[in-house]
Amino acid sequence: MNRLKKYLLPSILVLISAPALMVSLILNPASADTEGVLIVHEFEVNGHSDNFVIGTDEAVVVRGVVENTGSDDTTIELVMNGRYHYERWEIEAGATKELESGPYEHHGWYEGVFLMALGEKEIEIEVVERSDEGTGSHINIHSFTANGGSGLIRIEENDFIKIDAKLTNEGDETVEVDLVFKKRSEAQPMAQPWPYVKLDVEEVRLLGHKGHYENSCSYGAFNAIVEPLKREIGHPYTQVPTYMLHFGRGGFVGEGSVCGALIGAVAALNLIAGEDYRPLGEELIKYYKEEELPTAIWDEYLEMENSPIDPEMYVAESMDGSISPTVDCGDSLETWYEEAGEEQGPRRNERCGRLTGDVAARAAELLNEWYENRDNNEQEHTVLPVSDAIFHKTYEVMPGESLRIDEAIFHDWEAFERYTVTLKGHGSQESIKVVVSEERERSNNIFYLVTMMILIFIAGMVSGQLMKKN
Repeated sequence: MNRLKKYLLPSILVLISAPALMVSLILNPASADTEGVLIVHEFEVNGHSDNFVIGTDEAVVVRGVVENTGSDDTTIELVMNGRYHYERWEIEAGATKELESGPYEHHGWYEGVFLMALGEKEIEIEVVERSDEGTGSHINIHSFTANGGSGLIRIEENDFIKIDAKLTNEGDETVEVDLVFKKRSEAQPMAQPWPYVKLDVEEVRLLGHKGHYENSCSYGAFNAIVEPLKREIGHPYTQVPTYMLHFGRGGFVGEGSVCGALIGAVAALNLIAGEDYRPLGEELIKYYKEEELPTAIWDEYLEMENSPIDPEMYVAESMDGSISPTVDCGDSLETWYEEAGEEQGPRRNERCGRLTGDVAARAAELLNEWYENRDNNEQEHTVLPVSDAIFHKTYEVMPGESLRIDEAIFHDWEAFERYTVTLKGHGSQESIKVVVSEERERSNNIFYLVTMMILIFIAGMVSGQLMKKN
């Protein structure tokens, strides 16, 4: 019996303590920053540690502070869009290192959204067209928070939202600044064919050439068609991440199979024309196998006084084309090497850039013809608004004036609804994502705390009684 009591007390204590320990872990989850060997204490891009907006010609500067808590030296990488390793730093065991890198000049290559990541920390950067010409004004947003947060914040039902911001008009004209709350809801999917306007074929050709140098032949052809439609039509083209076609580079992930320019161009045909894309794609393939590429149009560009083929950026020389027997990237290149008497080198890269422009231009011609021949080329598509503003206030900021915004907004939104609050003035815009959570989350935490206290009390009472009997 004494032996039973001897082992019974520890067993009961373990059984009672286990739930208490689980509750304690729920109340005190491990911080994400302490997982692993490296801890990223600070990470900012252009002075921002949360999502923000830059112009197409603004450079990107990255700073950070990283601690190596492990016993071995290790490295940390600065990564963009999960692909490009912009920088790599070695950090000694037990050391804390201040990192600084850049400026990276992107010139709008990733117009839209891209992601910078350092370890587990990420910052989303939206690239937008900005122009201060003729306005003489620019708003500089120094700080912008909602309930003290500037990235993704959580608020409770039936609560106040406190907006705090500081901005300056750095121009010489009065500027209106808008503070807008919108419900974040998805626009309805748009049926194909998508809305379309006739493209400038030569603009597409030059965009294809430029895009090849930026992010590959496949991206170059696709982007050359989609980018002008973003400008002329907007939604839904503004939602298309053109970099997604980078996989077609060098004949499908560099395998030298189908020519990447064809992959990108046919993808654009399919995106826009829907079920009508196939005859357009077949016509484009026929063009590829019957036309000498690159075409002689590039020689005409070279003869222009202000040639778009900048000799400091591209090979500004005349080159012969060739007719490929297949759509295979390897066949196409080998034929060009033989017929044009060329070999590997910078001229090969320029040849592929010009070919990308030619293929994109022919795809644009086919789309223009398709559009003209359609029965309902008015294309009456209704684009549903993403959301309606539920709060909108405009502030006037005089030249050189600094303005402090302090707004307290009451809401009765339901749990799990999502909103975006945006502060926008000329040449500058920042947004904060807001998620409404349930009030009972707080009461749940109180419940766990009370439960843990009761369990500890019971454990103490039981152990005391057992020890008394013993």
